[in-house]
Amino acid sequence: MRIAVALTLGLIAINMPASELNPKVLNVIGEDARVVQGGNVAKYQHTVWNDAFPWVLDRAITGAVQQQITVEYGDHETEPLTIIIGSAVASASEHGLRVTNLDSTTFVLADQAGTLAAMTRWSKNDDTGELGRKVKRLNESYDSWFLIVKPLELQDWGRVASQSKPAAKLMQMVEEASGGIRLGPYAEVCIEVVLKTPDDAVTLAGLGRWLPGFIQVKEPGGLVSRMVDLTENLSIRAEGSLVTISFVISERKLEDMLKLMGRKGRGEPNLPAPEVE
Repeated sequence: MRIAVALTLGLIAINMPASELNPKVLNVIGEDARVVQGGNVAKYQHTVWNDAFPWVLDRAITGAVQQQITVEYGDHETEPLTIIIGSAVASASEHGLRVTNLDSTTFVLADQAGTLAAMTRWSKNDDTGELGRKVKRLNESYDSWFLIVKPLELQDWGRVASQSKPAAKLMQMVEEASGGIRLGPYAEVCIEVVLKTPDDAVTLAGLGRWLPGFIQVKEPGGLVSRMVDLTENLSIRAEGSLVTISFVISERKLEDMLKLMGRKGRGEPNLPAPEVE
């Protein structure tokens, strides 16, 4: 599972929100999805953030891609599904996957079973489910975003958890994690974690205040570790069973850091940091 990729997108997740998704696209995702991540590719690839964390499209995808959504279903048998929205995506095949058009601007990249399932869901006129509504909110709020259902269960900890009651309890603690980034001179990042109980949320919020230090101890000198020093207006708060983590990062400071690391960068005006509620 590419959980680490999804979480990284959230941590690095244009103040203009992404365009509204067609409800039929939300139906294609399916209510059984466990990991959904996406964003406005056309915006993201033209920012300094793409120099730090490149958004690489599958080689089977061609044409002018505007948005992309990747869906995973939490098992080892179902291949991930990629939904592509753009003006031109040519049909192609790559390592067992194929690009199939659902309409003139919506395409899916999947294996045969995934393609048939996506086409079936596309043809239905069902009301958008709860997961689809969450994806819609994220897509309208952020330029890059993610949603993970029961994230700890998706890690390869099953063997340990089956032998340990505390480990099994830990895997059940987090119900959902989601969030994203609004790109601009100061990128606004927000991550929300839904815990099983309010007490769990208070505990996580308390531990979260030590997270920047943990990251730098674990990965001294790495890209994410260096980015910790760029964060401003860090806020970690618990409300009921929900923990919200938010902060901002200056695009100019990120660009300067990437140049020092020998990576590309581009210039933007250095504006005062906005306050984050």
